[in-house]
Amino acid sequence: MALPPWAEGEPARFPTDETALPRTKQRVRSSSLPDSLRPVLVLGASGTLGGELCRQRPQQVIQLGRSELDLRHPARAQQVVRSLQPRAVIHAAALTDVDWCQRHPRQCFAVNAHSVAAVAEACRQLGVPLVYVSSSFVFGQRWPGGPWQEHHPPCPGNAYAQSKLLGECFARECPRHLIVRTCGLFHHRPSRRQGFVENVLAQAAAGKRVRVVCDQWTNPTYVPELARAIWFLLEACSRREALWGVYHVVNQPASTWYEFARALLHAAGYTTPVEPIRTGEFPAVAPRPRFAALATEKYAQLGGPPMSPWPQVLAGCLRRLPSGRSVRKLQTGTSLSRRSAAPV
Repeated sequence: MALPPWAEGEPARFPTDETALPRTKQRVRSSSLPDSLRPVLVLGASGTLGGELCRQRPQQVIQLGRSELDLRHPARAQQVVRSLQPRAVIHAAALTDVDWCQRHPRQCFAVNAHSVAAVAEACRQLGVPLVYVSSSFVFGQRWPGGPWQEHHPPCPGNAYAQSKLLGECFARECPRHLIVRTCGLFHHRPSRRQGFVENVLAQAAAGKRVRVVCDQWTNPTYVPELARAIWFLLEACSRREALWGVYHVVNQPASTWYEFARALLHAAGYTTPVEPIRTGEFPAVAPRPRFAALATEKYAQLGGPPMSPWPQVLAGCLRRLPSGRSVRKLQTGTSLSRRSAAPV
């Protein structure tokens, strides 16, 4: 994959100052513990997926969010991993605003790619596994004639997608690695960025016209089930019951964002019509893939926790939304065609 000069980055080097550890985490080094008792380090713990991963295994993780570890400085991330000596690392941190990444490619590549290189090198030296959460956006604008499978060649179409694919390449430098591609995440818990579900509900509750793209395909994916699947994959591969490598983990069936919005409003009891629009009617800074749906047969064959059909989990997700979240005001000019984008 050809990269512009600013995406090349500098090779991460190990700092020698042990005090560079996040202050609140300096006492949780695990080098003296047996492997079975050493915690898993979750990077991106303040994000939607990272937070859910930590909630599902609260006694088994070290949580590092953006405030504890700035991944724009990969060398520090590498030193922190070495110092904490976890039994595995889950890299669930990312810059996911696709248009912002297109405008700020240096920061995008620093977090989404070069931090992965640093963490992968630390994991390689420690001899521990690395789980990297990636995106269906690595497949760009082409259509393979069906859902994308793990062996299909990537074809990223914007800076965000290029950074995630480069992150995958760096993750492969760790001998025991898992690359989990996903897309279309939704959750019942609050997050820093208002997601697609909240945007649609807010527009309907405010009596606004709901316009959603009908020519972009994805897999709406429920975050608690995705997190459960990631834990299963890590544990199964660590026990040699599954092979390390790339897995696609999403809920089925594939859907356009327009179809997802219609199902969402129906499940929420709204009669608000949804107007289908084309991507070109709301031009964005970064191009979006028209077909980003993933095939999941490889994961399903392992017999792990099932990924439910997303229409089945949607109603339960809506019931668990905290009161008032569905009517949060939108900023003037927001477009649902621009907000449907990233995995984590």
